[in-house]
Amino acid sequence: MRKILNSIIRLITGLYFVVLAVLIVPGFLGISVETVTSGSMEPEIPTGSVVYVMPTAETKVSEGDVITFFIDQKNTKVTHRVIGIEKNDAGEICFRTKGDANKIADAKRVNIYNVLGTVKFSLPYIGRIAVKLSTGQGKLFLIMVLLFLVGSCSLLEKNERLHKACIKFSAKT
Repeated sequence: MRKILNSIIRLITGLYFVVLAVLIVPGFLGISVETVTSGSMEPEIPTGSVVYVMPTAETKVSEGDVITFFIDQKNTKVTHRVIGIEKNDAGEICFRTKGDANKIADAKRVNIYNVLGTVKFSLPYIGRIAVKLSTGQGKLFLIMVLLFLVGSCSLLEKNERLHKACIKFSAKT
């Protein structure tokens, strides 16, 4: 029974740290982790995917690249493919974009200042987990899992010491 419980705790701990690594560690490396909430980039990037976005210089963005950009003052982000590069009236670089699943291009051009970066890779469906974990209930769940793991490991360690003490005691008698 102890071996089974120990294996379950190790599995949960491993999954816990994998999820944290996938969602948090890239931020320390300057990579933005964003969740795709619509089907505009399907099938290449399914709804619920996590995309990893690297800041990119305007001269490094090419037609065909997938970029993530802000579309309004509320910091709403969109991930679409660059289908054209042009200059606006002020001489600044702008991008024409389109979702792969969309029939027509986006109505507005994307100013370089609104570009978060280019998508380097994506992980399908992980974003659904990220969205749930970012809520108050999700954060509470993460804390409870962490407390469960710490408590379980502590109990297993105490139980192991107790078991060894019992074996030593019965060997003496």
